[in-house]
Amino acid sequence: MRALATFIVVLSSLANAQTWQAAPTSPIQPGTMLLMRNGCVLAHEDETSNNAILCPDSVGSYANGTWTIAAPLPMGYGPRAYSSAVLPDGRVLFEGGEYNFGEQDWTSMGAIYDPLANTWTAVQPPQGWDHIGDGASVVLSNGVYYQANATTSQTAFLNAHTLTWTEGPRTLTTNNNEAGWALLPNGTVLEVNSEKACGSSKSSQIYDPGQNQWICGPELPQQLYSEDWDGELGSTVVTYNNSVIQYSGGRVIGTAVLDLGSDTWSVGPLPPTGYNQDDGPSSVEPNGKVLAMLANKLAPLTCQFTEYNPATNTLVASPNPPECPFGRAAVSSRLLVLPTGQILYSHFSHVMELYNPAGGFVQSAVPLIYLPSLTLYAGSTNNILYGVQLNGLSQANMYGDDVQMASNYPLVKLVDSHGNVWYARSHDDSYSGIAPGTISYTKFDVPAIPPGRYSLSVVTNGLPSNSVQVSVLQH
Repeated sequence: MRALATFIVVLSSLANAQTWQAAPTSPIQPGTMLLMRNGCVLAHEDETSNNAILCPDSVGSYANGTWTIAAPLPMGYGPRAYSSAVLPDGRVLFEGGEYNFGEQDWTSMGAIYDPLANTWTAVQPPQGWDHIGDGASVVLSNGVYYQANATTSQTAFLNAHTLTWTEGPRTLTTNNNEAGWALLPNGTVLEVNSEKACGSSKSSQIYDPGQNQWICGPELPQQLYSEDWDGELGSTVVTYNNSVIQYSGGRVIGTAVLDLGSDTWSVGPLPPTGYNQDDGPSSVEPNGKVLAMLANKLAPLTCQFTEYNPATNTLVASPNPPECPFGRAAVSSRLLVLPTGQILYSHFSHVMELYNPAGGFVQSAVPLIYLPSLTLYAGSTNNILYGVQLNGLSQANMYGDDVQMASNYPLVKLVDSHGNVWYARSHDDSYSGIAPGTISYTKFDVPAIPPGRYSLSVVTNGLPSNSVQVSVLQH
């Protein structure tokens, strides 16, 4: 067995310990939320074409931020339980949907959002695909978007420049329904199966980009889903301790933990009695714990937030938000880590809430940056920034299978001497993986800010890098 990875937490006096506070009331009723690369949050109201954007205030506060209405999805597209991703170039992609405007039709529609133009463009499905549905998706380490067809074993790769698809290898299952994909530090993709891909109800499978094929993965110590409950599972979360926690679904109460060093699963800690995920959201806090919303599907309108500590392999109840009893179960809720380290909670309601984790961050997970030039120009584009593990060590925001809200990409933050905050839109990273110690670069566009001295840093999954003092000049 490997030695546990060093799990150093640096305390911060600025963070409140495990408290909830109100976020600005949303003009729509958000489901899925994605953190855009200018620091704002794009939220979509499921089963409609409605979208809205939450941006922080002048000092970077989301609690005092402002919502604006964003462009609607293309006509006829109003999905729920669909694939989504923020692409390396900064655009946002939606694909498929188990439901479209409330009808269960496993749609193959898709659309891509340009945040600079505030416009959506329809995306055609892969050739021959009649359905995509709630198929899994992931942005691979090479930056390529990878999509599953929920109703078959088919997969496809998207060329984001031409919006065309290339056929990928078939998974080892009859179909990809209820599949969730997690990007691992070595660049492979993990799927914990509910379809007995490798001849066992405890099987997992791995996509290996080097071989461009799916192979059998390590077997879990127990079955974590109910066959009479549509094979639903909870989220698959890569932690900052070189491990993965898998939450159960259906009638099963339990978790399993994958040690990535030894490639072996073990029985994980039990959640509070009667609770599991059965879909549902999880987010990795900057302090390394995993916040997860659990529910009892047999008792609607129940919920319990929990925190998993990978350093001690323990799972305990954490404070619930005021709206928790009305969250319509975990399946209707989403969690998203913000640059402040807070976690934004949505549950198909105008009411939004923020979770303040206990202070601290995992030192081994923070990015380290270097700028070739300490002089920048207001309004300039395609500036370059180098760094170590710019994408962090986890996708950070995971869900059972119907939702993808990964945020493993760098946000470039500028702060002036008065504490005013701007985000310089980052884009076109050289690498999109989560391998520790990887050196890569990102490009960024400086907003039209006043000339002067600024502190520049990168924030990834709420983890701040070192700060670099830069001068911003006018052209």
